[in-house]
Amino acid sequence: MIRVASHPRTELEMINGNFKGKDIVSLAQFSAQDLHLLFPLTTEMKQIALNNEPSYLLAGTVVSLLFFEPSSRTFGSFAAAVKRLGGETIEIQNAETTTSCYKGESFEDTIRTFEAYSNAIVLRHKLAGTAERAAEAASDVPVINAGDGNNEHPTQTLLDLYTLYEKFGRLGGLTCLLAGDPLNSRHDTDGPAPQGRFSRSSSRC
Repeated sequence: MIRVASHPRTELEMINGNFKGKDIVSLAQFSAQDLHLLFPLTTEMKQIALNNEPSYLLAGTVVSLLFFEPSSRTFGSFAAAVKRLGGETIEIQNAETTTSCYKGESFEDTIRTFEAYSNAIVLRHKLAGTAERAAEAASDVPVINAGDGNNEHPTQTLLDLYTLYEKFGRLGGLTCLLAGDPLNSRHDTDGPAPQGRFSRSSSRC
């Protein structure tokens, strides 16, 4: 069983219009201005995929995909995105049994090991708070939260917000219905932040 040390929560670094080298752990790091910068770039990246255009934006970089929990869409989308942009991936699925965590290595030491191999780490884990712990352990490369327990899945929520923006041309003035299991849904946990931060009202079911 993986060991994740318990530590007091630290303040997350805000994006503030500059994504370079920053962890993406929580949607709370983003402002409306950050989305105004991100969404036009997202549209450009979408066209690369739709048109099968060669890209070398990530040429020479390696991204570690550490998935301690089963995933198909999130794992596949990150792997595809890195490769479409010319980067390479270290792909570790079922990391709880296929890394040295299985032999007793601490979670933090495993993160530091893959930090030495790569330019960024994408982490999926079944325990809430592990993305932030990974970000604290990795001092030299950014960590992207691909879902930590029933806590947050910020990249999925950003994609949901982009889909709304693409459909309606705005986020403000929209009324959204969030349907599902609020106790076990990462996206629903992310929900309150975008509602207030990006001027969006919602109802839950």
